[in-house]
Amino acid sequence: MGENYVIGVVADDLAGFSDRIIWGKDGAEMALIPAGFFEMGSDDGRDNEKPVHMVELEAFYMDVNEVTVGQFKRFAEESGYAYDRWNSVAKYSPTDEHPMVEVTWNDATAYAQWADKRLPTEAEWEYVARGGLSGKRYPWGDDESVARDHANYLGTGSRDQWGGPPNGGTAPVGSFDSNGYGLYDMTGNVWEWCADWYGENYYTSPLKNPKGPDTGQYRVLRGGAWSFNTSYLRAAYRTYSSPSDRSSSTGFRCMSGAPLSLAGNQRVIEWEKDEAKMVLIPAGSFEMGDHLDNRPDALPVHTVELEAFYMDVNEVTVGQFKRFAEESGYAYDRWNSVAKYSPTDEHPMVEVTWNDATAYAQWADKRLPTEAEWEYVARGGLSGKRYPWGDDESVARDHANYLGTGSRDQWGGPPNGGTAPVGSFDSNGYGLYDM
Repeated sequence: MGENYVIGVVADDLAGFSDRIIWGKDGAEMALIPAGFFEMGSDDGRDNEKPVHMVELEAFYMDVNEVTVGQFKRFAEESGYAYDRWNSVAKYSPTDEHPMVEVTWNDATAYAQWADKRLPTEAEWEYVARGGLSGKRYPWGDDESVARDHANYLGTGSRDQWGGPPNGGTAPVGSFDSNGYGLYDMTGNVWEWCADWYGENYYTSPLKNPKGPDTGQYRVLRGGAWSFNTSYLRAAYRTYSSPSDRSSSTGFRCMSGAPLSLAGNQRVIEWEKDEAKMVLIPAGSFEMGDHLDNRPDALPVHTVELEAFYMDVNEVTVGQFKRFAEESGYAYDRWNSVAKYSPTDEHPMVEVTWNDATAYAQWADKRLPTEAEWEYVARGGLSGKRYPWGDDESVARDHANYLGTGSRDQWGGPPNGGTAPVGSFDSNGYGLYDM
């Protein structure tokens, strides 16, 4: 049955590209970071911060706060993720509003994948930390004497009342003023894991959307922490640790790629990572299930309510999956079989397992739809109908490619048939094809 499987992916509602959104999965507030250029690094810092170089980044959303203890607890409970350091966490981050600590890079990545987000790259992190300021030492400027008004770090004074080792700890997230992009604790409080492998000579990297070295031994940490002094708070300061290391001063925050508007129509967007066209599916309720065929697994018919979300207009194509495999290095070896049933880059990707599909979705900063989301979209706004176009089975070949041929369906079944190029039939009520 493998050749009959294709992929559709969704992204949580982006609220009309607002400067502030609430992310559906983990309830985190996120800020829209505008596309732009910045000078990365510092000529006054350590050798691994040189040379200062221009970097260009696409727009994206970043968590306003570091991931909290409460959010990580919810992740562990809902996903069943095995985590056993809660006593140590409570010593340094005693409430659900404090930043999560004692997390490895692997823990942070697991959370990000559960939340349908990812860790920021090192370039994204520094761009955000600078908050729109150019060439400054700290997110607030160059004046170190006011650091305690802006960050929790070693010692106490002014607004920083939390202290260092052995009896100090983190501050509740958002205890200081935000930076120019509206994000809190970009320096101090906890070190933040980045997605990149650490490279001593990373700054010879590509100038547009750099993602760090392909391999390495350590992962990047940025931002300083409650138990470190001001030299570590500099926006350009770089350090690293083994992805399996954890400490009382290490946490993280997440980001997600932002969509680009198509022709000013925010109901239809183009997703940054895989350039898929997506449609905004409105929030609403529908009757899920089917009483017409009396199949036990479709009963009882019941009302389901869903939040708004974006769904790919088309099934993921062969061309999109090729790009994913090439850019990510994902191991896939069924291309000959794919070509038999989906011969061009415009045909839907086939011969994919659920694991393959999930890997693609994670790479694209999206996820697979739930069963309820899929049926809601497939119905296209129609209520109680057997098919996405209505109840008339006699016109099915005008709307879908299935076993045999006729009318607009010219692709046939086994042994010599195969898929149709995506979008070969009319869209449904929500503007999606081949549902």
